[in-house]
Amino acid sequence: MKFLIGGLVAAIMVGFCSSAGHATEAAYPNEYLAALTQTCIEDGVSQEACACFVEGLATDLSFADFEAMNQAVQAERLHASMGQVARIMDGCNPPATPPVATVEPGYTDSYVANFMRDCAIEPTDTGYCLCAVSAIQRLVSFEDAIAYDRLNSWGRANEHPMHMEIWAAWFACADQTRSERLPVKRREP
Repeated sequence: MKFLIGGLVAAIMVGFCSSAGHATEAAYPNEYLAALTQTCIEDGVSQEACACFVEGLATDLSFADFEAMNQAVQAERLHASMGQVARIMDGCNPPATPPVATVEPGYTDSYVANFMRDCAIEPTDTGYCLCAVSAIQRLVSFEDAIAYDRLNSWGRANEHPMHMEIWAAWFACADQTRSERLPVKRREP
């Protein structure tokens, strides 16, 4: 399964990084911010959310860190700033409707809503998806969930240090929801 912001932020980052310079100063060049805003809008995000995202980046993340993250994403490597960028985007682009699952402290409404939406695309039931999103929130931090999603999008989820624990929890969810759907056969005494 694929989850979360992978497409949106990755498309913004990868789509833009090839045209960006390699400056190391803390301030974002104005033309960089304008191009990043335009790329975001072209990716189907509202102008308001894109402006918020770009402002959040310029305020909360140095240009050097964002550039380093762009280069890491382009090379399909993780970067410590991925979680921070996801939080900025999620804060600027909340889900249209509140998520049906519980959002644990440290996670965002957007993460949970996107997880549930993407999970429901698969031929699974809501019970499984609720259990699975609860499991990942219980097992790993938001930043680790973002890293897991990114590795998964690159076909390398097994590289995440919590991969086996996450999959074990998801298999337990599958077992639990399967048993809830199957009728209990009772023997006559």
